[in-house]
Amino acid sequence: MDRQRIHKAATGKGKGKSRSATPRRILIYGFALIAIMAKLIFDNLNTAPTVERPDAPLESLNDVPDFDTTPRAVIDTELLASVRDDTPEQRVQLEREPRIHLMEQASTLLWGDLEKLGLDHVPHDELLAEPARHRGEAVWALGRVRWLDQSFVDGLLEVRGELRDEHERSWLFLVITEPYDIEVGDVVRAPGFFFKHARMLNPDGDWVSAPLIVGEELLPSSFRIDPVTELTDDMRTRLRHIRDHSLEGASQRYGSQVFYELLSFAKHGAEDAVFPDGSVLPELPPTDLLKYAARHRAQPVRMTGMLLTKRHTLLGPRGENPLGEPQVWELWLNDARAGKNGNILALSLDDPGDLQRGDIVELDGLFFRRWAYENKRNEPRMSSLVVTRRAKRFVPLKDPTPGIMLKVLLSVVGGVALLLVVGQWREKRSATGARKSRLARKSRLVKRELEHGAASTAAAAAPPDSGAPTASTASTRAPQSAPESDPDSRPDAPA
Repeated sequence: MDRQRIHKAATGKGKGKSRSATPRRILIYGFALIAIMAKLIFDNLNTAPTVERPDAPLESLNDVPDFDTTPRAVIDTELLASVRDDTPEQRVQLEREPRIHLMEQASTLLWGDLEKLGLDHVPHDELLAEPARHRGEAVWALGRVRWLDQSFVDGLLEVRGELRDEHERSWLFLVITEPYDIEVGDVVRAPGFFFKHARMLNPDGDWVSAPLIVGEELLPSSFRIDPVTELTDDMRTRLRHIRDHSLEGASQRYGSQVFYELLSFAKHGAEDAVFPDGSVLPELPPTDLLKYAARHRAQPVRMTGMLLTKRHTLLGPRGENPLGEPQVWELWLNDARAGKNGNILALSLDDPGDLQRGDIVELDGLFFRRWAYENKRNEPRMSSLVVTRRAKRFVPLKDPTPGIMLKVLLSVVGGVALLLVVGQWREKRSATGARKSRLARKSRLVKRELEHGAASTAAAAAPPDSGAPTASTASTRAPQSAPESDPDSRPDAPA
C-alpha cells in the first residue's frame, strides 16, 4: 500500500495551494471594501455643499494707482489765535487773514476730508460759551435757510446766510460755492470750520448773533427722524400714493421721505413687526413683484439671486438724508428665472457680511417699488427695489440620497462580510471534520495492515511438520471429497 498517498489523502496536503489562496482573496476584498467605505464616509461627512462662483478676472494690485487720501486742509491755529469775539463789537468784525485762511483751506476739501479731520456736531451753547476752545475745529450745523447773501471780497465769492435748527436757534455760515439749487426755506447742512461767535445784519435790518461756520458748500438735507419701529397708517397711505407703473414714474428718484422711513423700519422694527407672519416668508419671483407692485408694496418678501455686485454707496444727495446714515449697502442680484426682468436692487443699512460676486444670496426684506434705470449699453431695464433686513449666502439643502446610499452600501458590505466570515467558519469546520475523518480512516488502514503483517510473520515462523495448519495452508489447501459409502448400509436401500 502506498503510505504517502494515504497520508496526503488524510491530511489534504495536495490542496494546499487552493486553500491558502482563499484567505488572501478575502483579505484583499476586505481591504478594498474598507477603502471604499472610508472614501464614501469622508465625502458624506464633508462640509455643506457650496455653489461654485464664476471665474472673474482680477486685476493686479500693482496696476492700481496709489491714491493719497490724506486731507490737504491744514488749519493754522496760531493765526486763528488772533481772532477776538468777546464783545459785540469784536463779533461784528470778521478778521480778514484768518477768514481768508479758512476759506482757502475749505476750497481744498474733498468728500470725506472733514470726517477724517474729526467732523462733529458741537452743541450750539458750547460754541457760544467757549469759542476759543473750538476755533478751527470741523463742525456742522443742520437747519432751514432763513436768508442768503453773496458778494465778492478780495476776489473771492462769499455766500453768507443764516440757518434755523429744529430748536429755532440761529447758525451763521460763510461758503465759497454758489448754491444753485438751494432756496430760502430749504433744509441744508453746513459743514466746515468753526470761525467765531459772530454778528451779522440780515436783510430785515436785524442783528443775528450766532456761531459762524466757514465751509465749501451747503448740502441739501433734511431734519433727522427718530428710528421707525412700526408701519403707521400714515406711512401706508403715502405708500399707496407711489406711482411706478409707467417707465416715467419708475425712473424717478426713490429717495423720498417714506422711503427713508421704510428703510429705518426694516432696520429698527421688531422681528414680528417687520415679518408679522413669522420667519417663513413667501419666495416671490421678480416678475410677480413687477407685475403686481401695488399689491406687494411694503410686504415682506424673500428673494434669491446671484450677486452681481456689492458696494457701499452714498445714501441721498452727498450722503444727506433724514436717517443720518451717510452710506447704504447696495446689492445687485439677478434671478435667472425672470430673464431680463430678474434684476433686484436690495438696500441695507447693515453690513451684509462677507458676500462675494457670484454667490447665491438669499435676502429677506420689504418690497418698496419698481425702479427703472439704464444699463451700461444704455438699454432701459426694470428692477425690483427691496429694503433688506438680512442677507446671507444661500446654502442648498443637503441631498439625503448619498446618506441613504451610504446606509445601503454599509448594510450590503456588512452582509457580505458576515457571509464571508460564516462561509470561512463553515469551510474551516468542514475541513477540520474531513481531516479528522481522513485521519481515522488512515488509522484503520494502518491498523489492518499491521494486523495482516503480523499474521503473515507468524505463519512463516511455524515448523513444517507441525499438525497445526497455517493460515496460508488452510486457505490454499483444496477440499477433499468424502469416501463413497456402501450402498447396502443406506437406510433407504431395499432389503
